[in-house]
Amino acid sequence: MAQHPSDISRASIQSVWVHLVALYLTIEKEIPSKFVSKVMAKITNPNLKFEWLIPPNLNSYNITANDLTNPETSEEYTKLAREWAEDVWNAWSEHQPKIRQLANKTLEEMK
Repeated sequence: MAQHPSDISRASIQSVWVHLVALYLTIEKEIPSKFVSKVMAKITNPNLKFEWLIPPNLNSYNITANDLTNPETSEEYTKLAREWAEDVWNAWSEHQPKIRQLANKTLEEMK
């Protein structure tokens, strides 16, 4: 969703935020995916309001989901998936401070 956000609707806006928070927590904070899922669930609270983040230009990406379709080994897939996630996260650099703020605030609330 973060690489190809859909129309500007409440659901798609929230989805972009949730997925960017997940990328931040996974890539920069190295939090295990099981806990990242709990954070994602917490920020899907319908009372939270999210602003529309202008997506990066599609030319900002070096790797797309399509690049993950034909790896020869599971190790190659894992490597490509990590590179893809980092590429998506880096493309949203303009909005990273806001994403970090929400993620860190949510982590504090979950302590």
